[in-house]
Amino acid sequence: MQLRRTSLDTGDVEQVMVPCGATLASICPSCAERNKALRTAQCREGWHLEDEPIADPEPPDECQRQLAAKLADLPAEGDNPLAATL
Repeated sequence: MQLRRTSLDTGDVEQVMVPCGATLASICPSCAERNKALRTAQCREGWHLEDEPIADPEPPDECQRQLAAKLADLPAEGDNPLAATL
């Protein structure tokens, strides 16, 4: 992918080639080959995980509970415009 970079100090403009990062050879063969080589090296070095990570979220605090309750009440308040002013 070709990008144009302009220096703010001098105003010089230059063309810069940046990899698009495609993983399909039908889109960009050179980037797909580069990404395939990277994935192969990562697997060879043991970057893969044996098990999927399980993220246990922390329980919500009081502020988050109040915001969730207010968010749940918004549709009902929208049906009755006087409820918001009371």
